[in-house]
Formats: sequence, structure tokens, C-alpha cells
Amino acid sequence: MATDELRRLVLRSNDGSGVPVDTKVRVVPVSDGRVGCRADDALAERVDNDPRVSLVEGEAPARGTAVVVRSGRLYDEVHGRLRRARHLPVRTSSGPVLLIRLE
Repeated sequence: MATDELRRLVLRSNDGSGVPVDTKVRVVPVSDGRVGCRADDALAERVDNDPRVSLVEGEAPARGTAVVVRSGRLYDEVHGRLRRARHLPVRTSSGPVLLIRLE
């Protein structure tokens, strides 16, 4: 991935009963080697309960482990890269983000 490359993917996470739930996300690379995306409250709760996720692009999903982040340097970095890539105003509301380390 290029430095600010935005990719549209499907993030697959498990609900409380282990059933996979697909969520469309916009993913950007992060300076520490992980990728990041915005998360709504439902996705953040699923990841808090089970951090194993898959990013699906085409036929081969990339498996990884996610963590929910609600503040800090990497939180700001993810929101900043998403804003630049999507040309959003600075005042766009910010929610939690996921940082995903791919296997």
C-alpha cells in the first residue's frame, strides 16, 4: 500500500455467537505497519469481544487481529489519512477506529 492509499474492502468480524458479519470499510495504512479504518459502535463492540478479523478483497481474505482505539496518535493518524483521502472537512465527526495487524 502506498503511504496514503485508501482501499475499500469488506471487514469480516464475528458477532457474539460466532457468526461472521461483513462490514464495508475504507482502510488506510498506518505508520507502524498496521492498517486502520473507522468503526461504528456495533463493529467496535464485535472487535472488543473477538479481535480476530479478515479483510476481504476478491477471493483471498487477509486474516488479522484488530484493536479498537478511541484516542491517541494513531487514532489521529487514521482519521487524518481518511480525511485527506476522501477530501473531508476537518470538522467531520470522529468515532473509534480499528487498528489491524495482518498475519
